[in-house]
Amino acid sequence: MEIRDRIAGIIIKDNKLLMMRGKSGLLWTPGGKIENNETDEECLKRELKEETNLDLISMRFVGETLGKSPMFREASRNKIYLIKAKGKLMVPQKERYVHDLFWINVKDYLGKKYKIMTNVQESVLDFLIKERIWR
Repeated sequence: MEIRDRIAGIIIKDNKLLMMRGKSGLLWTPGGKIENNETDEECLKRELKEETNLDLISMRFVGETLGKSPMFREASRNKIYLIKAKGKLMVPQKERYVHDLFWINVKDYLGKKYKIMTNVQESVLDFLIKERIWR
């Protein structure tokens, strides 16, 4: 089975995690799949700008997980980066997958207040909690 790399850009502010919501109502973290032999940084810069209008300032690798990706219909390796960004947070008009951006806290996540993409939930958010990165 092919494994596709997905870069997850984690922005935490006041113990809240930036999430995106699509037309289906499911949430996921900023980031996406690597295209055309991009580096992790190039991918994250592109995806962050496309999805949130933010510009990447810095990124720090915090871990890697494997999961089944319903989006890509294959296994995905989630490379997780804590990032700092600047700019006006908004969904750019050209973005076709993201409909809303907002912040969630751990209590709402654990209380299942939101529908979260399974791969992101199991492979990224649970990792952030386990590693005490998101509290």
